[in-house]
Amino acid sequence: MTDMGMCACPGCEHQVSNDQAIVSEGLAFCCTPCATGHSEGSECIHAGCPCTELNGPAEDEESAGDEIMEKFSNAQF
Repeated sequence: MTDMGMCACPGCEHQVSNDQAIVSEGLAFCCTPCATGHSEGSECIHAGCPCTELNGPAEDEESAGDEIMEKFSNAQF
């Protein structure tokens, strides 16, 4: 088990070993949510890690798409 340093996710406080690493664009991450930038609000596998809150989508971003789609739900193309 080789230490690959700290997770490359901003705010993540965990060391990455080569047996658990998710490598993306040459950077080592501790888990898939960190490697994908916490898409759709996915949480870091380490409970309480601040990176989930720091890197997840903003609350406004999550609902903005829904509001736009509601306006076009009855539109025909």
